[in-house]
Amino acid sequence: MPDETITSPVQSILRDKQEINVSTPTELISKDGVRIPIGYNAAPIKDQFGDIVGAFMVFRDVSDRQKSEYERNQLTLMLAAQQKRWENVLANVPGIVWESIVGPNSEEQRIESR
Repeated sequence: MPDETITSPVQSILRDKQEINVSTPTELISKDGVRIPIGYNAAPIKDQFGDIVGAFMVFRDVSDRQKSEYERNQLTLMLAAQQKRWENVLANVPGIVWESIVGPNSEEQRIESR
């Protein structure tokens, strides 16, 4: 839910006494209002008796990963549309369509009928 405040991970660790791993991006909103998509891990810090004396957290900015995933998804959609377009063209062309395939070595050439 947009702009929903979550329970402090530190409070959750102190209450539940276990590690937290959040891979689903959460937005961190800075004091000046900048929104940063993050993933984070948090774990309790225990003393020699096993009592929790604190917690530590590691935040990861996942902006680049989100951008890459979005771009990959867009390219996948474009490729699928292009493939469908060519399938439609080939299905509607009467006769035989020939495709010339040239490999990295100029001696590797072949012609295939489609």
